[in-house]
Amino acid sequence: GKKIRIGFVSYYFREHSVIKMTLGMFKALDYSKFEVVIFHIGHVDAKTKMLEQYAGKLVTLGGINFRAMQQKIADEKLDVVVYAEIGMDPHSYALAHGRLAPMQLAMHGHASTSGIDSIDYYVTYDFFSEPDAQSHYSEKLIELEGLTPLTLYYDVVPFQLPQHMRDKKGVKEWRRRFGIPTDKTVYACTQTLFKVSHELDYVVQQILDGDERGVVLLKELPMTDQVGKLVIARMRKTLTQDHFRRIVF
Repeated sequence: GKKIRIGFVSYYFREHSVIKMTLGMFKALDYSKFEVVIFHIGHVDAKTKMLEQYAGKLVTLGGINFRAMQQKIADEKLDVVVYAEIGMDPHSYALAHGRLAPMQLAMHGHASTSGIDSIDYYVTYDFFSEPDAQSHYSEKLIELEGLTPLTLYYDVVPFQLPQHMRDKKGVKEWRRRFGIPTDKTVYACTQTLFKVSHELDYVVQQILDGDERGVVLLKELPMTDQVGKLVIARMRKTLTQDHFRRIVF
């Protein structure tokens, strides 16, 4: 029968966590059933170009006005539009308010409800969801088995441990860079700090109280410096100065 025309939209079909979530999924799609059009809003890089092998058509939307973006998507006469994320980029957020296909879905590139009436379904994974998860979403939830399609990404781009982490000398250099002695146990949370829940404050407290040789490594980015300061101020309500001496950013 006729293939289902499905369009995927994102600003982040480039070197970004969103493409790590979606690239393997594109490889796993059954192309005997789907005709895929990919709409990329941001700048094009090597990861964007990797999508060309999976898309029947790759449309770049960067550098054009909002009405032109809408028209380019509408012109494809899609059966389904899938937003890889809604909430991290204003272009996708604005586009999602329009009805550009009979069925419109959001994926968990941004793990929160869009709150937008024109988004019909939200695709998530059962390991992400609580029993009452539906009550937190304006969309109808579609819960798939497992955690995320991230592992599929490494079917396309094999994981390689950086050279400096492959021997003891490299590990020692890494520890020296962060001022962590070799006899300390490192507990790392590599999520961007402003996304970390207050529940982590208590987890860090328990780790450091339970392991006197423990050091906690947290990630922070210059672009989120001000928000990061607010998170650190929050953490100080739970953690002592001694705890903070054993936290590395």
